[in-house]
Amino acid sequence: MIGIGVPIHNGARYLKQALDSLLAQSRDDFRLVLLDDGSVDDSAAIAGEYARRDRRIRFVRNGTRTGLVNAWKRVVEIAGDPPPPRYFAWFSDHDWVAPDWLERLAAALQEDPGRVLTHARTVHVDADGLPTGAESHALDTTAMGPYERLRAVTLGTIGAGDAVYGLFSFEALSWCGIFPSEILPDRLLVSELSLWGTIKHVPGAVRFRRVVPRGDSADMIRRQLVTLSVGADQQVRPHLSHATYFIRRFMAGPTDEPPERRLRRLYHSLLYFQRQFNKYRTECVQELELQEPLGELSPLVDFVGAVRERKWKFLYQDYAGLAAKVREAQARVQALKAQRDRLEAQRDSLEAQLREREARIATLTDELRHPLRHWLRSVTRAARR
Repeated sequence: MIGIGVPIHNGARYLKQALDSLLAQSRDDFRLVLLDDGSVDDSAAIAGEYARRDRRIRFVRNGTRTGLVNAWKRVVEIAGDPPPPRYFAWFSDHDWVAPDWLERLAAALQEDPGRVLTHARTVHVDADGLPTGAESHALDTTAMGPYERLRAVTLGTIGAGDAVYGLFSFEALSWCGIFPSEILPDRLLVSELSLWGTIKHVPGAVRFRRVVPRGDSADMIRRQLVTLSVGADQQVRPHLSHATYFIRRFMAGPTDEPPERRLRRLYHSLLYFQRQFNKYRTECVQELELQEPLGELSPLVDFVGAVRERKWKFLYQDYAGLAAKVREAQARVQALKAQRDRLEAQRDSLEAQLREREARIATLTDELRHPLRHWLRSVTRAARR
C-alpha cells in the first residue's frame, strides 16, 4: 500500500488538475489524504467533492492555517493510520504528474531494499503550464558509499525541494522525524535520509512543477518564516538553529546505537554544520549576538564561538584543500620515483654497453700490437744489415 498526502492552501486554481493526474495513475493501490490548511478560496469544496466520489480519498480540514510543516506532518500521520503504508509521497496542490509516475517510482524503490527515496524527472512549467525549458537537479546516490553520499547531500547541489516530492520508504521517513520545524526543512530531510539508505533518480517518471519567480535566497527565508510557522525560538535564530540541527539531534540521540551508525551521524552533523555556517556565516554571527535567551542552543554557544574564531579547525573545507595538496604531492613523488627507476635502468644498460665497448677496444688494441711489433723487429734487423 502507498500513502499520498496533499497539503492544500488556497490552491483552488490548479487543484483539479493535480488530483485528476493522481487518480489517473496506472498504479491505483494508494490512499490519498487531502488536508485543507485554512484556505479561503474554493479548495475545501473541491477536495470534499473528490472525496465523495472516490473512496481512496480522505479529506480533512483545518479551520485556521497551521503552516506547511504542520500540514506535511499531519498528512503523514493520517496516511500512517493502521495498517501503515509501505511507501509515502507528498504531492503539491498546483503540480501534476504523468500517468505512470507512481508505478515507476514504486518499482525503483522496491528493487533495492537499501533504497529510501526515489524521485522523478521534474520539468518546470510557468503559471499557464507551459514548459520553461528548465529541469530540476537529478540527485542519485545509488553508486556511492555511505560517507560519499553524506558528502554529496551535504556539500553539493541536491534539489531537495523537488526530491521531497518523490516516493519515500515510510519506515525511513519515520526514522527522520518526518519534517523538521526549521527553515529549509526539505534540505534537512533529504540530507538525513542518506544516513539510512540511497536515493535514486528515475528519469522515466515525470513530474510537472509550476514555478513562479519569488526573489532571492533572503526573500525565500523570510517567506518560509511565515509559511512554515516554525517555533518562536527558531524564528529568532533561524540560520543558527538550522545549521546546528543535526548536532542537536546527535547530542539528544540514543547512545546505544551501533558504533558505525553513531560515527556516521557525528560525521554528518559536523559536515552539515560547517556547510551551513559557512554559507550563512554573517547571519549566524548576528543571531549569536542577539540578547534573547538561547534556549536549546545554549550548550552550543562555545562550540559555535570556537568555529567562528577558527580556533578549532575541523571544518571540511579547511582540510579538503590540504588533503588535495597532500594527494598531489604524493602523486608527484610516485611519478618522480618511477622516473628515477627508469633513469637508473637506462644508466645500468648504458654502463653495461660501455663496459662491453671498452673490452672490445682492449681486445682490438691487443690484436693490433702483435703485428705491429713483428713489423718493427723486421725493419730493425734490415737496417742493421
